Amino acid sequence: MNLTNKTSKLTNFKISPKPSSTISPPPPPPDPATIADLILKADNPESLTQTLHSLPEWTPHLVQTILKRLWNHGPKALQFFNLLQTHPSYRHSAASFDHAIDIAARLRDYKTAWTLVCKMRSSKLGPTPKTFAIITERYVSAGKADKALKIFLSMHEHGCQQDLNSFNAFLDVLCKSKRAEMAYKLFKIFRGRFKADVISYNIIANGFCLKKQTPRALEVMRR
Repeated sequence: MNLTNKTSKLTNFKISPKPSSTISPPPPPPDPATIADLILKADNPESLTQTLHSLPEWTPHLVQTILKRLWNHGPKALQFFNLLQTHPSYRHSAASFDHAIDIAARLRDYKTAWTLVCKMRSSKLGPTPKTFAIITERYVSAGKADKALKIFLSMHEHGCQQDLNSFNAFLDVLCKSKRAEMAYKLFKIFRGRFKADVISYNIIANGFCLKKQTPRALEVMRR
């Protein structure tokens, strides 16, 4: 065979293209506004559960975004949170629990709030000092400052030790609700135990200023 024939055969040889494989694009992430609207309109818990469980890519951020959208619809927000607790793969984060606890306590549904605290603990996600800051603030705003104090003092019973930061946070809650006198009494009792710092003194002073009791604020700062 001469060179011309070889070249001709090589030229006529064609490589068949590989069949193109069609890869379907990933489903779009769930839209928080659409899901929130679905939850608000749902009247069948079983059907809603199936719908929520069928949605892909649940994340703590998505759950918190939906809870924020449902802020003014507390019972629906808590229903959504509870239904997701039975999801086969998604697990709530500590921040999501805190958000749900805040919603329940704002509704003064304290039984639900404490049930969530227990579930949070059994899931080994807390409760944390932030959790107790949320709870005590809600009790104080509901006019239950004495109950809030008992909760603060019992934090360790729920596996969360009090420290200077949690002490300052509770003082701040009391002062912002214009209970500076109660905060000051608590401050004097526990300042040694928690090693009160400049922030502690400033919180009390600001609390008296809110009540337009400047001389008391100056007295605190002089100490």
